[in-house]
Amino acid sequence: MAGRMMDIIAAAAWADVATQHGLSLREREVLVLSAAGSGTSDIARRLHLSVKIVRNRVSAVLAKLGMPDRAWAIAWARSAGLGPPEDGR
Repeated sequence: MAGRMMDIIAAAAWADVATQHGLSLREREVLVLSAAGSGTSDIARRLHLSVKIVRNRVSAVLAKLGMPDRAWAIAWARSAGLGPPEDGR
């Protein structure tokens, strides 16, 4: 029960941070999947999008977050509690 409550609180905090940066729901989904280790093609399949659209969404995320590349955005997302930790634990 306490673990579930922490998940809900973390999800709400993440949604607030993402909203502050102007990320759309789809951009958040792409970033979450990227942080979890999914590649562009896998994300496209999972979200029923074309690879080009996923690339466009990644570009939009980078621009909105002011990140130079996808690796920086993934590190940022993981520091916010998305995906596996950077050290793999």
